[in-house]
Amino acid sequence: MIGTKMVSKFSEGHQAFKHGKLNNPYKKDTQWNREWLRGFNSAYFKNLERVKKYETRRRSKETYENNSERS
Repeated sequence: MIGTKMVSKFSEGHQAFKHGKLNNPYKKDTQWNREWLRGFNSAYFKNLERVKKYETRRRSKETYENNSERS
């Protein structure tokens, strides 16, 4: 039962990031606070990787198009 609650707090943090809710609703230095933050950070870093991948593709495409125009 406790494990399910922790997963729930993790999911809450994950969803909070997706919806732009930045405030952790749990008391500092509690397990629920840490689990919520872990979920929030997980979503943040997944999004960061997605953005980096997109930006790399976009820049590569721009560079390729700029080089094609010069030829």
